Amino acid sequence: MYQKGSDRLLLYPHAAARTQYRVYEGTKEIFTNAFAYAGNLETVILPASLAAFGESAFYGCKKLKSVGVPEGVTTLSPYLFADCPALATVSLPQSLQSFEATAFSGDTLKTVYYTGTAAAYKALVGSAIPSSVKVIPSHVHNMSVREVKKATCGATGVSTQTCACSLAVSVITPKTGNHTFGQWTVVKEPSFTAGGVNERSCSVCQKVEQVSVPRLTALPDGEAFFVKDDENKLIYVYPNVTVNMLTAGIAGLSTVSGRDMVPCGGDTLLATGMVAFIPIDPDADPETVQLADPYLIVVQGDLDGDGVIGAADARLALRNSVELDALDDAQTAAAKVGGADIVSATEARLILRASVELEDPAEWLAALNKAA
Repeated sequence: MYQKGSDRLLLYPHAAARTQYRVYEGTKEIFTNAFAYAGNLETVILPASLAAFGESAFYGCKKLKSVGVPEGVTTLSPYLFADCPALATVSLPQSLQSFEATAFSGDTLKTVYYTGTAAAYKALVGSAIPSSVKVIPSHVHNMSVREVKKATCGATGVSTQTCACSLAVSVITPKTGNHTFGQWTVVKEPSFTAGGVNERSCSVCQKVEQVSVPRLTALPDGEAFFVKDDENKLIYVYPNVTVNMLTAGIAGLSTVSGRDMVPCGGDTLLATGMVAFIPIDPDADPETVQLADPYLIVVQGDLDGDGVIGAADARLALRNSVELDALDDAQTAAAKVGGADIVSATEARLILRASVELEDPAEWLAALNKAA
């Protein structure tokens, strides 16, 4: 039994039938009387993380045969292993700094392994352990390792390391970090207006890894990127469409100008409020003077005319919905996303979602295509 939320072992069930017990790795303290009178316990495996014992922690364990105190423990508390008549072999670490004389009282020790020098042992133990006990100083552990729990990509493992001197410690083995990922699956298809998302998962720990897929730089064959509204003299286009693309898509289109009526270069991204001049008779002789109709460019979701759908556009739509801001014809058309008849908070929300790629503006153009 452990103290909730701590690394302190409070109590072992004294009547337990098991003869061996491994204290969980990560435990730092074994509390006073925790294993006292555990009548069937013969072997205990202590964790490498252990730092302290409480008084009489293993008092009266009649069948306990051997014990290894892990490196890092600095004190053997009073009556720690007292009245353990079967205890014959002990391994003590060089880290010990103090040793209570009653730690092994009433025991019949035969052999003590110590990783420090003989002089250090004598200074530490004094007469607390009878001179008749065989002492093997400067002991070097020769550890054999047994895997208790295999480490995986998502979870640590546990191994037990034992030495012939009676030292047995449990050690946490780190996560391998080597995930067993499956094939990439499509979560969101990329489009001309927004990137996509692919993901894969580890079959062992279920870790999910996602990658962004860039938006398409060219439309699939046969897919329209604009809707021409001849009645209202509007041309609705996808975001990220250039002047050259529109010129290639509309017969006779020769010029696209900005709001300032200055002609735009071919690589210029189209934005709401630009003007496209379309000849009234596209079949007329190109050498003659042509009459042209001005069509307003509308990039749905782009209200501020920068060609990009952002939070500022959503704010303009929202303010217009409560009559705090007026919009011109092109801006109003850009705000009526998803086939809306009016500009409301719903449209502002859709524009905001599109600004962070939670909404695909291509669907708005598809709705206009259906309506047309």
